[in-house]
Amino acid sequence: MELRNTSKQVLLNYINESPQPKLILRAREAIRRYIQEELPSLEEIQAKAQAGEELNEYDHKLLKMEYEARRFEERYHHRPK
Repeated sequence: MELRNTSKQVLLNYINESPQPKLILRAREAIRRYIQEELPSLEEIQAKAQAGEELNEYDHKLLKMEYEARRFEERYHHRPK
């Protein structure tokens, strides 16, 4: 399912408004606000996979979001010490 441009703008506004320090936390908060449901944590999804349960499409999308947010932060916000 493709989001409409107005939906994308709402999500981007939610991300930009979020006080969370990390991109993944801002993204999770934005999605939670948008769909008005709690999202399973990364740990919950990993535990489901380790228990041998099949991951659904929703789980896979959340894993991809986690991966992309971390990759983005490492690439653009990583400051060597």
